Amino acid sequence: MSPKKTRHSLWYAFEDNRGVSQRIRVEVLPDDEPSICDIQNEIVRREKLSCAASTIILEVKAPEGDQYKLLNDALFHEHEENFVNLKDSFAISKKVRSLGIRHFQVGTEVYPDRNFYIEPDNVKKLADALLNGDFYLLYGHRQSGKSTIAHATARYLQNMYNIDIKGYGRVHPEVYLISLSSGVIFNKSVNSFWSSICLKLQSKNPARFIFDDKEAQATTFENFFQRNQSSSPVILLIDEASILVNKDPTIINSFIGMLRLLKGDETCCLHGLALIGVESVKQLLRPCEGHFEISPFTQKGEITPRPFNELEIKELLLQYVKEANIDLDTISFAADIYERTIGHKGLVGVCCMMLEEMAESGDSVSIDKWRQYASMDLVQKVRQLATYTSIVHALPYLSKMQMNMLVLVLRYGSTIVPWGDALSELLSEGMVRVVRNFSLQSVEIECTAPILRTIMLYNACGTKIQGVQPPQLNCINPRWLLARTYMAWENIFAPQTMNSNNKPSEYAVQAEFVSILKELLNAAHASLLYRVLAEAKEHDEDGQRHRRLNILLHDHNLPPFGFELVISATQDKFDKHLGHAAYYSQLHKCSMYMVNFCNDKKLITYFGAPFDGITSVHVIYSEMGEYATIVYQDQQETVTIKGWKWSMLFDTNY
Repeated sequence: MSPKKTRHSLWYAFEDNRGVSQRIRVEVLPDDEPSICDIQNEIVRREKLSCAASTIILEVKAPEGDQYKLLNDALFHEHEENFVNLKDSFAISKKVRSLGIRHFQVGTEVYPDRNFYIEPDNVKKLADALLNGDFYLLYGHRQSGKSTIAHATARYLQNMYNIDIKGYGRVHPEVYLISLSSGVIFNKSVNSFWSSICLKLQSKNPARFIFDDKEAQATTFENFFQRNQSSSPVILLIDEASILVNKDPTIINSFIGMLRLLKGDETCCLHGLALIGVESVKQLLRPCEGHFEISPFTQKGEITPRPFNELEIKELLLQYVKEANIDLDTISFAADIYERTIGHKGLVGVCCMMLEEMAESGDSVSIDKWRQYASMDLVQKVRQLATYTSIVHALPYLSKMQMNMLVLVLRYGSTIVPWGDALSELLSEGMVRVVRNFSLQSVEIECTAPILRTIMLYNACGTKIQGVQPPQLNCINPRWLLARTYMAWENIFAPQTMNSNNKPSEYAVQAEFVSILKELLNAAHASLLYRVLAEAKEHDEDGQRHRRLNILLHDHNLPPFGFELVISATQDKFDKHLGHAAYYSQLHKCSMYMVNFCNDKKLITYFGAPFDGITSVHVIYSEMGEYATIVYQDQQETVTIKGWKWSMLFDTNY
């Protein structure tokens, strides 16, 4: 009996005529690989392109090996005649990425045929509204899935034929989606702006939108939508519309005024309209001096994308596991990614993409390996992405009101603030999100995602500490650090820190501890390369949201240390946190200090079960909070609590 041949996958990636990177996989036997011409034809067939591509990458990978076969220059030139119909010559690249037919996408909209995908639940709602002739706003923070919803809605509408639309009968609507993010002229005349907008539409349907770009103006755009007996209803979706905010008011007035005119004119065929952007897009529509006012929006005229839930993250991972044919604990990974992102779609995509890259290295990916990687490297990866780099760079330039809002969020987890431009800008940047609306005047806000909380705490700096002299300059003494990380008892028990059970928030203590520890470390050991890594995570427990910070002092060459903090622990709670400290110690191979802040001596002699590398300690405050006794199993020390009003600034150099 002849041995069974192992099938392997042939991957090819290319840029289509729209400049979008795409990849396709074909499973083949070793002696049955398709020719280059077959590949070209397959691209054309699947993508329905007039020409296949401008760039192609080939890779062959056997399931049990790591050998890659790339299309080399000699092979390319040998078959070059197969590409005579292409508009550009092929550039052969040795950059290979991907182990699946589809992949995780970061930074742009996602498509079900190219990416692991969850259908947004607002698509039908928006499509029905546009078919009904409504004017809708689709807005949310950056990377919240707005563009994905817009493109999914456009696809949904484009596939609707012979549908009954009021005033038109049974027709197929014309659907156009354009974006203001590129190719639109804002820094010249109004006519230049309109010319660029008209060119956008012309690129979608050259036969439909005909004009002389040298003479384009607002009326050119208006004439595109003049209705006649053969007109079909037009549905127009305008993505990145919030880019208009703070542009030339003359351009804003002309654009918004024209949309208002077309939408309210029965002699025009602009039937449905959607503006898509960040929170500030609403500023374009409010009545104020110098701006046109479009008809007021009712609540049904607005859609805000919701984040992923844990089950949807699991579904994304299941799609990946099935197509990449790898073994992955999808339940544990989904739970961990959700704790780091609370479903923030852009950051879920980042986590999944990083996970995909880890799997592509060829090693098996365990949940512990992922958590170790996420603790040390994920934040740095996120900080390097354009959207989140923008957030970091904006931190030092926040207004005083915005700084106060953000500090309250980072200190207490959430806070109630008034509506206004200051909040709108924080929402638009993606730094915070609205949790609850209390009235037309105030809302409760929180950080958009734990990873972003981690990034902002990483860049936070507290009150400067001076005049400290450590026992040794070239190494850290965690006991010495702990004795000087003063936290006033009134800060720990401030009204804002209280949870719904009337107990102080451990997260609030952890956030304050981190900011003080960073300044102390900088003052005492500036020559060392230690960094305080505050890893924010959240989870639901019995219907309640719980936030926490894992605190790690890390230097790639020196021993790492960690702190696990708890407030007024019972014995059971102490043991629970001790177990967490033991796991964290094993995960990062670090010495851990399990610290119980309290104002009584109930557990003064209790230190829990012994674990290697774990030091249990009680910090017992005096009745008036003017001093505290630090109690270890082998010693105790009394320190004076200097305390200060908690404050925070941001430094992008961290």
